[in-house]
Amino acid sequence: MEKSSRTNLFLVLAVAIFATALAQRNKSCDTKRLTDDPGKVNVYCDCMQRLTQVSLKINRLTINQTECSETGLELMWSELESKVAPEKLVLAGAQVYITPNTTVQSWTPSIKVLEFIDCNIAELPEHAFRGLSLLKEVRLIRSTVEVIKSDAFSNLDDLRLVEVANSTITLIEDHAFNNLPVLDDLAFGYSSIGSFASGAISLQPSQEAARERCRSAGRSTAEPKEMIDDIMGRELSSFGNLSLPEYGTRLTLYKNNIITINSKAISTETLGFLIIGGNHILMVEQEAFDMELHNECEISAALFVGNTIDTLSSLALKGLRGRDGAAHQAFLAIANNTFVNVFDQAFQLSDNLVVFAVEENQFSCSCENIGWVLNKPTGQVQRELEKEIVEKAVCLDGRNLIDFTTSCTDKGDPIYTTDASAHSTTGLPTDVTTESPANSASAISYTASLAAVVISTFFL
Repeated sequence: MEKSSRTNLFLVLAVAIFATALAQRNKSCDTKRLTDDPGKVNVYCDCMQRLTQVSLKINRLTINQTECSETGLELMWSELESKVAPEKLVLAGAQVYITPNTTVQSWTPSIKVLEFIDCNIAELPEHAFRGLSLLKEVRLIRSTVEVIKSDAFSNLDDLRLVEVANSTITLIEDHAFNNLPVLDDLAFGYSSIGSFASGAISLQPSQEAARERCRSAGRSTAEPKEMIDDIMGRELSSFGNLSLPEYGTRLTLYKNNIITINSKAISTETLGFLIIGGNHILMVEQEAFDMELHNECEISAALFVGNTIDTLSSLALKGLRGRDGAAHQAFLAIANNTFVNVFDQAFQLSDNLVVFAVEENQFSCSCENIGWVLNKPTGQVQRELEKEIVEKAVCLDGRNLIDFTTSCTDKGDPIYTTDASAHSTTGLPTDVTTESPANSASAISYTASLAAVVISTFFL
């Protein structure tokens, strides 16, 4: 759509400019005073309405273009905040164009929440939200975005939530999400995503801000919590009230269709939780998750639950690691996933992760496709993980993976043999241990409970 056919949001809303458009707008926007705060109003506009000046503050401004013949809407934040000043802006059914401020300007900020519902957005440009200094939440619901450009979400000092649900995104460019110091949740759910480019998510939330949130909530930063009720409880309403850990930053990919997670696509040193559940992912490239899991408040964890992954590349998980010397450990769960193609060393991991909740994964079994089983693991955590995967996994045709491996060796000997009564394993390097690192018994019990809660939530 050409710019001439777009509707500039400020031109729609600024009363002084409506003299030439009055013939097309037959009534004012609907205004409703809040019962619990009479000093504020909610305002609703459609394509044939005009906003008149109100003496009260605008709590929520909704512009619904679902039934409009022309749906182009151009956003200019400086004009919108200085002239209209809503606290929450909801755009529905619009073809959205964002014109970012090219220079830092001074105006009185107002917008705290942005929602795009059933919108089409050609691109979220660089610094798409520059100047929205009070912005705390951005939601894309049932919307389509061709490209989220580099630095689209950046330098937003108060942004705490980005939620994408039931939407389509073709490409998330490098550094699309960066320099968001207090971000709590970045969540993608029930969406179709083409590609996470290398460095697409490069978050370095403020450690001091995380410590302050722990202190303000009465949480100790030195002792792991023992009660599951204290960690669970935060919900993402767009995802069907999916329950998440309450403390620590979270990246959630939930029931999406994803083509590619590129090498080092998710690069961060301060995420507390990586929750990947129920997705269909065509390709996970080498070191796709180049991230140090760390949570100032309590334990941290990477959870891979209920996914179908067509190709898990060599060293795909190698970049996952905990923080050396941290007060709380980092844990890994891999459960109920289906893997089609798994490359050698795909499950290579850092030795400062603790493996737990490895259950009921499925594999496409052919001798050419289980080289990761036949080749000797290189690290202790990788050996522990692969041992548990092989012992508890099945082939897609229902055979136990451990039995299938006998057909892929020269002598027909099993790769792993287990004495179920003694719970001892042979055929493994002698330095493998199934014991957890020192001083982690309570944390493992606690984290296993966390995994059970999250896993059961995914399959409700």
